[in-house]
Amino acid sequence: EVKWLELSNKIKSYYNELVALEQQIKLFNDATANYFTLLEAEKRKFFLGESSIFLINSRESAYVQAAIKLIELKIKYQSAIAEFKLAGAARL
Repeated sequence: EVKWLELSNKIKSYYNELVALEQQIKLFNDATANYFTLLEAEKRKFFLGESSIFLINSRESAYVQAAIKLIELKIKYQSAIAEFKLAGAARL
């Protein structure tokens, strides 16, 4: 019975991790899209003579960092799914 309780708690923990990661992925999807929009706007400003390469690089860096974080979160999410399924299979 103790093992059953430990396993049940582990499954709940994995589920909570999945929910948290889903929320973070949604947040970083939006953030990445917003950074891309800012980058494109900065490029337009540059071609109109109202910006600089430094500002474009800054926007591009923010976009790339957000995209990398999004990829990392998606990897963690897939790993958490595998752990959740494995814990569920151990329950059988």
